[in-house]
Amino acid sequence: MQVKKTDNCLNNVNGLGCPNRWVLQEGLEGQVTGWQTSNVEKVSNPADVDSALQNALSNSQGVYVELYEERYWEATHQPNGIVDPLGSGRTMAQWGTQFHNRRRTLFPTLGDPFPATYRHTFTRTVSSGNQILYYIHGSKCGTGSSTAAAIVILPPGGTPNRHRAARH
Repeated sequence: MQVKKTDNCLNNVNGLGCPNRWVLQEGLEGQVTGWQTSNVEKVSNPADVDSALQNALSNSQGVYVELYEERYWEATHQPNGIVDPLGSGRTMAQWGTQFHNRRRTLFPTLGDPFPATYRHTFTRTVSSGNQILYYIHGSKCGTGSSTAAAIVILPPGGTPNRHRAARH
């Protein structure tokens, strides 16, 4: 995704200065799309970042834009967090909200990427005895400390064994 040069790409995917026409077409046909900014020579400062984000928002159906880390850092460290006061006047958080709102509007059946709660129902795949599913807690693992935990699915009518005292 390069800096914004035009406002008519959703009407003319082949227009001068438009993002990749194949991605634009897929977005117009209902496919979830997103972008990655161009290299440092084409998106080289916070004003260019703001313009590229505006390009994605105005000229595509894209629901996200990946930024190079250095450009993101520069954009978030502008006075008052405003990426380009002479451009959109938005902060990176406000840009994020714009793209999340677009995703919610264009693709309402997609799950929320930041749910407050998460639920999963485990289904038995063995016919008898306990079924044990092992997992590693991703935010608790590190070098030498990735101890597996387990979820035990009891057979119908099974009684759980307590391995530790219940705290009330």
